[in-house]
Amino acid sequence: MVGESTVHSGEKPYTCSVCGRGFSQSSGLSKHKCSQNGEKPWKCGDCGKGFNYTSELENHQRVHTGERPFTCSECGKCVKSSQELSAHQRVHTDERPFRCCHCGSGFKTLSVLTVHQRIHTGEWPFSCSLSVGRGLFTHAIC
Repeated sequence: MVGESTVHSGEKPYTCSVCGRGFSQSSGLSKHKCSQNGEKPWKCGDCGKGFNYTSELENHQRVHTGERPFTCSECGKCVKSSQELSAHQRVHTDERPFRCCHCGSGFKTLSVLTVHQRIHTGEWPFSCSLSVGRGLFTHAIC
């Protein structure tokens, strides 16, 4: 019963031989190995897209069914996942949990923080022959 007792103790006796990451349960290590080797054993019956976890497949299937089981208590908006609901609720709270390590600015989503940090790092991972400036929002339209 090693897996049961380690969940709450913080002990992580199951270790990935590739990256060294530890897990409290063997099932966590098994799932992690699938994500590392590119194996996606859970397939969508509608479109064939593969996923590492059953929960990811369940969330994805809502794209096909249109189901939106999570409802915002503030405005009634319905969304597909608890993660999407948490992100949406920041509209109402103005919570900005993602902080820039360079200037301290706060952002509501990690993706917006990532784009912002390019101001500091100078990283521009996308290139386009039509681009007229360094900024993300400067683009020539032909």
